[in-house]
Amino acid sequence: RIRNTYYGIVQVNNVLKSGRPDGTGYQWTAFDEPQVIVRWHDGYTGRLVYAESVTTSDARDGS
Repeated sequence: RIRNTYYGIVQVNNVLKSGRPDGTGYQWTAFDEPQVIVRWHDGYTGRLVYAESVTTSDARDGS
């Protein structure tokens, strides 16, 4: 058994499900500020070990 086995998942949130203007159903709308979430999980149990999100506003604030 290998010690400290982890796997990562990258999730990109750049659209939002919202209601249609005519009131029937829904439509996908683009986010003004996309978000990326990086999650690290334990390779044996699948439990979340660490997660962090990054947005385009984070990149602008750092400059």
